[in-house]
Amino acid sequence: MSTTAVIGGGIAGLVAAWEISRHGQQVALLEAAPRVGGVIATEQVAGFLMEGGPDSFLAGRPEMMSLCAELGLAAELIGQRSRRVLIYDGQRLVELPPGKAAEVLELSTGGGEAGDAFSLRGGLGVVVDALAARLAGRIRTGARVVAVMRAGAGFRLMLEPAEPVEADAVILAVPAPAASGLVRHLDRELATTLADCAYGSSATISLAYPREAVRHPLDAAGLVIPRGVARAVVACTFASSKFAGRAPAGSVLLRAFVGRYGDASLLDADDAALVAAVEGELEPLLGLAAPADRWQVFRWPAAIPRYDDAHRARVGWIRERAAAADVLLAGAAYDGIGLSDCVASAKVAGSAALGAASVR
Repeated sequence: MSTTAVIGGGIAGLVAAWEISRHGQQVALLEAAPRVGGVIATEQVAGFLMEGGPDSFLAGRPEMMSLCAELGLAAELIGQRSRRVLIYDGQRLVELPPGKAAEVLELSTGGGEAGDAFSLRGGLGVVVDALAARLAGRIRTGARVVAVMRAGAGFRLMLEPAEPVEADAVILAVPAPAASGLVRHLDRELATTLADCAYGSSATISLAYPREAVRHPLDAAGLVIPRGVARAVVACTFASSKFAGRAPAGSVLLRAFVGRYGDASLLDADDAALVAAVEGELEPLLGLAAPADRWQVFRWPAAIPRYDDAHRARVGWIRERAAAADVLLAGAAYDGIGLSDCVASAKVAGSAALGAASVR
C-alpha cells in the first residue's frame, strides 16, 4: 500500500491527512512544531476561552460546517450572537455595512464566504483535537522536514535531525516560503516563485476585564480600524459578546489584532509593552477604566499571505509547476485564507493523493 506524506500540521495538513486516512490509505503527517493546529490555538484560562488565531468560520462556504459534521461535532456548533461590526473613522465608532469587515482588513477569501460566523462551544481547538485523535499514530510532531527529493518513483523527505522518510506522494501544507525550501531540489524555479509570495506578521492580544471596567456597551461583534487611521490596532473582537461561553459571569473578554501588511513595527515590542500600547489605543474607544486583570499575547510571524495582484497571477503557475513535479499543495497560500478555503484545498489535495494511489 502506498504512503502519502503530509508536511505541515495546521488545519489544511490535518484535513488532508484525514481525507486520506478515512479512505483506508496510509498517511504520515510531519509537523515541525511541538503541537498541531497551526494558527488555531485555543486556551482556557481562569474561565476565559481565548483564541490565539481565528475564532470562527463563515457559513457562506460549506466546508468547515461539513467537516464538523464528519467529525461528529455538529452539536457543538454555536452561532455568533451579533453580526453588528463597528468601524472607527478617526473620530468616532460608527456601524460598518454588513460584509465589509474583510475588505477593511484587506483579507482575501476564496469567495462565497459571506454569512453568519460559527464556532464551537469549546473553541476551534476542538476541531484540531478531533482530527488529531482520528490520526493517532500517524502524526509526528517535532519532525522538521528540510528537503523533499526524488527517490525512484517516489520521494525521500530529509528530516533534521531524524532519519529520512520515504513516501509515494507528498502534500505540502505549509506557508509558501517554507514550501520553497522544501522543493528546491525538485524545481528551482518553482522554489524561487514560492519564496516570492509575500506574508505579513500579526499578533492577537486577549484582554480580560471585570464588566464594570469597560464603559462601552459592547453591543457588537467588534470593531475594525482602516489603514488610513493612524492606529497600531487593526481590529478588536468583543469576544464575550460575539460568542457565548467566552468569559465568566461579570467579566468581558476583548481580543485585539496588531500588525498590518507593511506596518508591523509595534510587533517588535515585548508582550507587556504591546499590551500597554493596545490598551492605550482602546481606552478612548471603549472607555477602559482599568488595566486588564489578565492578558495573553499570541504572535504569528510571517503567517498571513498577501493576496495582491502579483500573488493571484502566480498561483496558477505555481500549481502547474507543482503538478509537474508530482507535488500537491494545500493551505492558505493559494486560494484564500478563510478556514473553509483551507479545508477545501486540503480536500482537493487529499483526493488527488488517493487518486494517484489508485493507479500505482
